[in-house]
Amino acid sequence: MLPRVLPRLLKTLLLVLLVMFLLTLLHDTQAPSARPGDSHMEDVPASRAAELPSTAPSAALMNRAESVDKRDKRGQAPRPEKRSLAEVIAQLNAAQTIRTPDGTAAEPLVSTDVVVVVQVHKRLDYLRQLIQSLRAARGIDHTLVIFSHDVFDEEVNRAVGEVDFCRVMQIFYPYSLQLHNSTFPGRAEGDCPHDVSPARARRLGCTSWRSPDRYGHYRQPGLTQIKHHWWWKAKRVFDQLEYTRHHPGLFLFIEEDHYVPPDFLHMLAVMQAARKDHCPQCNVLSLGAQALSADFRAYRDPVKSAGVYLTPWTGYQGLMAFDRRTWKLIHACATEFCTFDDYNWDWSLQHLSRSGCTQQPLYTMLTKAPRVFHVGECGVHNAGDDCDKFSLLNKIKVILDSAKSLQFPKNLTQFSVVDVPMKRVRANGGWGDPRDHVLCITGRLPQTKSKDMGETQRDQVLESRSAHGGRSGF
Repeated sequence: MLPRVLPRLLKTLLLVLLVMFLLTLLHDTQAPSARPGDSHMEDVPASRAAELPSTAPSAALMNRAESVDKRDKRGQAPRPEKRSLAEVIAQLNAAQTIRTPDGTAAEPLVSTDVVVVVQVHKRLDYLRQLIQSLRAARGIDHTLVIFSHDVFDEEVNRAVGEVDFCRVMQIFYPYSLQLHNSTFPGRAEGDCPHDVSPARARRLGCTSWRSPDRYGHYRQPGLTQIKHHWWWKAKRVFDQLEYTRHHPGLFLFIEEDHYVPPDFLHMLAVMQAARKDHCPQCNVLSLGAQALSADFRAYRDPVKSAGVYLTPWTGYQGLMAFDRRTWKLIHACATEFCTFDDYNWDWSLQHLSRSGCTQQPLYTMLTKAPRVFHVGECGVHNAGDDCDKFSLLNKIKVILDSAKSLQFPKNLTQFSVVDVPMKRVRANGGWGDPRDHVLCITGRLPQTKSKDMGETQRDQVLESRSAHGGRSGF
């Protein structure tokens, strides 16, 4: 019996082995091979961590499209991890990279060095003009310019990457509308429409219907972001960046649609020197007004071109420089700043000073002939198609060219005291949502427990106030 069955068993075994061999061969032929340069259009791989650029963020990071193999100890190449744009921005912020003109390590800041902090959105034409004016400024090679972005944009990053005349750093606001376009602090599902009445909002049951601003309106993310960004970047440069958090010198805060003459740093130094004898109470130095109109006639006056006003600081004088001592006065009022119902950061600062929250009122030495110009005629409040974005800038360039002989004064020649009634600031609204208060105070996204955020966020604000002594900053 066995001799007749054995050949049949052997034949069956051979057929099984042949099928297994063919299946193995077919699998190896179809298996994908790991190729350098394979792209994943959705994310940036974690293996790029060691290769973040020392210059401006690259197009590869902007597109989030590059993939690099990361081999393990056995020489195998597992599929790389993916990174979102938010993770890339977190990685860039953590790196705190400083570029220098010659590519060497940045020298430590000294007390006379000015840190210029530029708030950037995506108004590229204005930004290029600002960079051009910074390039022409005398003493710019001794400054650090920090560009603080609320949009990660390839063209903007490329423009900043071309800065080769001073130390440069880029930081990115991590709670931008770009990163949160469909969740808070962007417009989240269920948010109340801006112009709906509180009664209608209650019937709709929309988010934070209990918390309109003082004029009965609900938040507009595009406006609230400006105040959030300003406060975040101020805390970032004064308290968090290793390179600047102990710097005792001046920090000048400007924006992408500003323009500076060649002597703006020189004028800051002259004002700083004169402060001790002529205005010891001046804790802010203002190089111009936020208003688009300026007294250009002062440039043609030999006295006024080197003159200053001594006056209480107001939101109109938003082109401001101050040091760490003044920041401590402001930061001590963090909760008041973050809960004041005004979407303007400068009006909120003025409120801190006028309300008595700061231990000393903000008092300024203001140049009569501006050394920083606000040239952004076309923007948030004027975005019509007929807006000529460079008409004012061209006028300013002509005036500056005609007044070259009056630039770089050796000393200040005129000090004019201007008394301003210290009335309380009337809030402009736009900042009634408790979620904005929590994000501003804590630097973290608020917790969400239900569709009606009112009670939850109020509790968080009250807890923050209690934990930090009411007006104390943190």
